[in-house]
Amino acid sequence: RTTGRNVRLYLELKSPAWHAAAGRDLCAAALACLARHGITRETDPVIVESFDPAAVRRLRHDFKTTLRLTQLLGENAWHEAGCDYDTMRTDTGLRDTSAYAGAVAGNLERATPAFVRTAHAAGLDVHAYTFRADALPAGHTTANSALHSLFVEAGLDGLFTDQPDVVARFLDL
Repeated sequence: RTTGRNVRLYLELKSPAWHAAAGRDLCAAALACLARHGITRETDPVIVESFDPAAVRRLRHDFKTTLRLTQLLGENAWHEAGCDYDTMRTDTGLRDTSAYAGAVAGNLERATPAFVRTAHAAGLDVHAYTFRADALPAGHTTANSALHSLFVEAGLDGLFTDQPDVVARFLDL
């Protein structure tokens, strides 16, 4: 149904290395599925993301996809992929990421104005996960206060949320 809103699918490739060890190529399968539905271009309504930088690089360089790609930035203690997320958050790490992704996404607490400025300077959009009005970031007592801090003060470009109605009201959508 057409609502006049610009809705996009954010497709996360979960644990590509685990799938590869089981003999499945998650990157190839995802791109094939999207292609069956005519989704192959940068302007199509999908963004593909993963915590695994090897998978995101592979999508860009090996498969030559022009789809929008986001590099998820986790915490090293999560062991999501064989990488150092702290290094990826540095100026050099963000510049390296911009060679294969158009955006980075990290947890809300790391969406500081300084980080957003650094990522923007590297040519990356910045998204954060996961906003919940019932679990606000430290120092905030209202959803609007937290959203103002993220979008206006920090300069965030996008946000993952379990409560899109709250965020849409703030953004006046």
